[in-house]
Amino acid sequence: MTSKHKILVPSIVTALAIAATIVGTTTLQLLPHEAKAQGKATLLAGQLTAASNGKPFGGQPIGSYAVTPSGQRVDIHLHIDKPPTAGNVLEAWLVDTKANYSLSLGQVDTAINPPSLTFSQTMVNPYAYNQIIITQEPLKDPNPKPSQPIGGTALEAPFGA
Repeated sequence: MTSKHKILVPSIVTALAIAATIVGTTTLQLLPHEAKAQGKATLLAGQLTAASNGKPFGGQPIGSYAVTPSGQRVDIHLHIDKPPTAGNVLEAWLVDTKANYSLSLGQVDTAINPPSLTFSQTMVNPYAYNQIIITQEPLKDPNPKPSQPIGGTALEAPFGA
């Protein structure tokens, strides 16, 4: 093993351990080879960031996410560090920007610390979606479409297909 590999391998393991600590979910505790062995195609994890410069993400970190797709099944875990303002709730969405379609993942549970959301579903094509966004919605919002995003992330391949 070269000295470059001796540094790189522990760095990757350390990064995965830090991500698991940040997100704190059972799904994220899988190492990539374990996820593959269990039939999980990919393990994506990272930061959710605040909306910035007209985009739904790109600003300061506001939370974290972990996405584990397995065939047509997708498991999503979100933790949000930014609480909603009074009279509002946070809602998470999968977004397909090509088709201009948003699928609600539900309301973020702010009764737990940190506020979190877990979504698991078998879908016809979860890979069509290319973003996760977080919106702040009125408590009893009659509009089924997302409000202005307060944050989110772009999803990596295999998403966005």
